[in-house]
Amino acid sequence: MRSWVERAARRVRLYRPDGNPLRRTVDRVESAVVAAAVTLTVASVPVGVTMGMAIHEGELAAERAGRWVTGHLVTDAPKLPWVSADGTSVPVLAPVRWREADGRVVTVRAVVPRVAKAGAAVQVWLDPAGNPVTDPPDRTRSAARAVAAGAGVPIGTAGVLLLVYAAARLELDRRRSAAWARSWEIAQRGHRTV
Repeated sequence: MRSWVERAARRVRLYRPDGNPLRRTVDRVESAVVAAAVTLTVASVPVGVTMGMAIHEGELAAERAGRWVTGHLVTDAPKLPWVSADGTSVPVLAPVRWREADGRVVTVRAVVPRVAKAGAAVQVWLDPAGNPVTDPPDRTRSAARAVAAGAGVPIGTAGVLLLVYAAARLELDRRRSAAWARSWEIAQRGHRTV
């Protein structure tokens, strides 16, 4: 049984450009399609890495720009079911008030604990625009999104190029078969004259 290295080396020899007179135009076109697909896939790796890094940096910047504030619950938390009809958790929203450093009093609706009573201290995460959001960005999710985007670009590129190669290969095989049929017909005509 051949190792994958031997099979890969055989493929490289099959597609490498050389002066072999037995190679037909369709063989050279197939080699060019494979070379272009490999080149584009390899070229997409730095694009994916750059995209992943940009996503990760953007989410870290959002985390650094956000902030925690401690407010006080204006009213008791409403009594809501723990789970909705479709099985998802129901967040409890209630008005929370706090005083900013410049003296402004801010009141917003934010997610609060289910059993919180009026006047209870509540932590609220504010995004860079000062709007309350459920939680600060999760670093694990940020990293996962960055890795998914970074890996998704070359994988997606390779997938698309593999489909292009498969379509090109079908057409090239059709032409190759037609050329073999023509060559066979010419050879058969030559044998009939004897």
